[in-house]
Amino acid sequence: MPGIGKTTLAKAVFDQISGGYEAFFFIKHFDKAFNEKGLHCLLEEHFGNILMELPRVCSSITRPSFPGDILSKKRTLVVLDDVQNPLVAESFLGGFHWFGPGSLIIITSRDKQVFRHCQINHVYEVQSLNENEALQLFSHHAIGENLREKKFMKLSMEVIDYASGNPLALSYYGKELKGKKLSEMRTTFLKLKLRTPYKIQDLFKRSYEALNDSEKNIFLDIACFFKGENVDYVMQLLEGCGFLPHIGIDVLVEKCLVTISENRVKMHRIIQDFGREIINGQVVQIERRRRLWEPWTIKFLLEDDKLKANVKSTYTRPLGTVDIEGIFLDASNLSFDVKSGAFKHMLSLRFLKIYCSSYEKDSRVLLPKGLDSLPYELRLLHWEKYPLKSLPQNFDPCHLVELNLSYSQLQKLWGGTKNLKMLKVVRLCHSQQLTDINDLCKAQDLDLLDLRGCTQLQSFPAMVQLRLLRVVNLSGCTEIRSFPEVSPNIKELHLQGTGIRELPISAVTLSSQVKLNRELSNLLTEFPGVSDILNHERLTSLIKPVSSNQHLGKLVRLNMKDCVHLTSLPDMADLELLQVLDLSGCSKLSVIQGFPRNLKELYLGGTAIEKLPQVPLGLEILNAHGQHFCKECSD
Repeated sequence: MPGIGKTTLAKAVFDQISGGYEAFFFIKHFDKAFNEKGLHCLLEEHFGNILMELPRVCSSITRPSFPGDILSKKRTLVVLDDVQNPLVAESFLGGFHWFGPGSLIIITSRDKQVFRHCQINHVYEVQSLNENEALQLFSHHAIGENLREKKFMKLSMEVIDYASGNPLALSYYGKELKGKKLSEMRTTFLKLKLRTPYKIQDLFKRSYEALNDSEKNIFLDIACFFKGENVDYVMQLLEGCGFLPHIGIDVLVEKCLVTISENRVKMHRIIQDFGREIINGQVVQIERRRRLWEPWTIKFLLEDDKLKANVKSTYTRPLGTVDIEGIFLDASNLSFDVKSGAFKHMLSLRFLKIYCSSYEKDSRVLLPKGLDSLPYELRLLHWEKYPLKSLPQNFDPCHLVELNLSYSQLQKLWGGTKNLKMLKVVRLCHSQQLTDINDLCKAQDLDLLDLRGCTQLQSFPAMVQLRLLRVVNLSGCTEIRSFPEVSPNIKELHLQGTGIRELPISAVTLSSQVKLNRELSNLLTEFPGVSDILNHERLTSLIKPVSSNQHLGKLVRLNMKDCVHLTSLPDMADLELLQVLDLSGCSKLSVIQGFPRNLKELYLGGTAIEKLPQVPLGLEILNAHGQHFCKECSD
């Protein structure tokens, strides 16, 4: 990352160890020096004494004249700082393999690919300063030890938090605040945050300009919209835009512009501000900016022309243009009417998200005149509390990847059949007026369907043809009484709070890793079949688990903990793959007929079982706390 201290650290190491080498050279900002001075001048400047022993050096990069013949006989230390082009560095040195025994080459770079190309054996990634180190550095440049006084500590921690351990930023802000009163320091810092200082901007600008167009778009989308989001979610949306994000995000990671941690895309706050300033600096007019995220600018652009404060006003707000590609509006504490043709001219709009970051604050983004249209290029349509009964009939969602209309007033999505070839995620949770979702049957690539809290939804269309559907959430859909045939690829079913009392075979003869949520306990009275790795906890109303083991041949783990109505089980001896059986808490279960021969773990605490059949010789864990047969088994 620029400004993290690579040059400072490399110079400190050089000064400390250079005395142990026969020849030693430190070239600061190598690429910049090479481009400005050329090969000949750079060699003369750093290796002049050695070059006097050699013929005149040619300045062509294709015929490097680094004094390798002489230095190969010496123990040499070379430090090339801030290398951007590994080919230039390799050419300048004449390769990396001719140096004599005991020699050391140190390269610093903000691009991890440089180290691979230069075949560096050991890579050390400089870490950000921790809180204590950051406070010391900021204090040193600002107002000394007084900074630790209580009255300064709050501001100091704000600066440290914003700089996120970047030494260059901490030093710069410290110098800018030095010698000012506390009130002046606060004002100055607020101004500094509005625009990244040019000294810091220049460092990031070079990394940004090295990106291709697709990588630049990915960087700007992350800076404006997706910082902190799940990396798979970001990949899915960007892939829908045709940006090859698996390659692009890797490049951003290599150039230290983003990091992936805990499966989330993370970006330093200063880098994020730099990216957003690129957008704001491209054009002055709000309506011509490609990405919008500031609530006041979006409200200004979308709000109805008629100003309620003055009904006679002839003022007309600007219309959005074809340039706009993304709108993320945090509507927390906002209340305004959107004009019906707000999106008419936004032909390039890929992302539209209207949401509330804080549900403690009221928001009312309304469409009193309806909505004429939505852009054809939309990949993300996320509008919490969407106020209309349906989406515009003329909306073509053929590019849509995610549809999120949680807490909406929808009764149906649209009328008729739509092209949903790219749709992967649908979230309509808590849309309490929703009665019909048959429109989704054509979404062949649908992966997740979230209908939690849709209390008026009475039917759930057959989804067996949706072969890629993995997650279905119907929690709180109280009017749904029956569950349709579903794809065998379903991995998660969430059915608590529904009226479902029995599952079809297809819903339970599922692929491995499937999860049925625990709150199914008060619903089911009969469970006709299970397969593979199923985990059925707290099915407390279960009376009849299965009449045979027809669908259990691949079962590895069976967890029927706390099934308090369960009285018997079929003979399980033929379940050869079963390794874990948990029946703890099944208080009415008194008899077990037999165990699988490969069983490894058996949990029987809290059952009514008094006598066990022969247990497998390979059993490793028997947990039967409080049972009468425990002593017999231990014997």
